[in-house]
Amino acid sequence: MIKKCNLLFLLFILFSFTGNSQQIQWGFKILDHSSQRSSKSYSAVQALGIPNVLPRSVDNIKSWESNSSEKESFIKVGYLTPIIPKQLIIVETLNPGHISAAYVYDASGKEYKLNHTLEGKTSNGLLQINTEDVKFYVIAVKIVDA
Repeated sequence: MIKKCNLLFLLFILFSFTGNSQQIQWGFKILDHSSQRSSKSYSAVQALGIPNVLPRSVDNIKSWESNSSEKESFIKVGYLTPIIPKQLIIVETLNPGHISAAYVYDASGKEYKLNHTLEGKTSNGLLQINTEDVKFYVIAVKIVDA
């Protein structure tokens, strides 16, 4: 059986220490990806910016989908402004629950695996990963879909 999963967007939420305000940052640039279903529909750039597809919706050309023949796929997204995140939210638009790993990158490009468990997965297609242990500025995120 071929797995089919679409990822819509990646975002960080940073809570300000000076109050209850928060900053939300969307993916700004595709740094790398394993594959994409086509160069326009289902392309990696569909994972950037403010979402234009609802989570847990039907198959949609406005979300990223890797080549279905891959056993493991990934997308790496850069952010406009380095940020010390409090939370990473990943939205899966089709067949949620396939994210196997998430990594963050510091300014030197060093990769750090985020600890997350199945408890962070919800039936609504949102995967929320707590990043309170991340004490450095993050410039990119890589999501692995297995």
